[in-house]
Amino acid sequence: DPLPRREGGFIPTATAPTGMQVFGLLGNPVEHSLSPPMHEAAYDALGLDARYVTFEPGRDDGADAVRAADTLGIAGLNVTIPFKRDVLDAVDPDDVARRVGAVNTIDLSASPPRGYNTDVAGVERAFTHHGIAIDGREAVVVGAGGAGRAVAFALADAGAAVHIANRTVERAVELAADVPG
Repeated sequence: DPLPRREGGFIPTATAPTGMQVFGLLGNPVEHSLSPPMHEAAYDALGLDARYVTFEPGRDDGADAVRAADTLGIAGLNVTIPFKRDVLDAVDPDDVARRVGAVNTIDLSASPPRGYNTDVAGVERAFTHHGIAIDGREAVVVGAGGAGRAVAFALADAGAAVHIANRTVERAVELAADVPG
């Protein structure tokens, strides 16, 4: 392994000998994203030596971009459209990401890089925070991409009967078959 790795933490980037960590957003398109200024403000407020940048590879190059980011010493990635499913082959997904079939967060300090899906927990917390009981209800999820998959799994796990609506019938049918219940 040509890059130095620290046990239990992120690796410093190859281009930042001061120990600065570089994180990023992997998606296409990403120019509209508010993630960079939000993360940069948080790093400044917390006094962290870190930067947050965007990566916009070609629509078929998500897995290659993850491998390149790992080689360059990027500490971690957030993943958005259209790559949440595509990057599964470039990471070791945790149980939730594997089950859902989508990754939205990648820890590049692990070897191989570790992929997570935090969308499921976010959906669960949102309903809990607002006191909305899901068990025994019917729910319609609009969309069958990475986020739609996470929402469908979170709702089904909470006891809802889930129905999928999507532009392409094939993807709706595929997600409906994958979701428990």
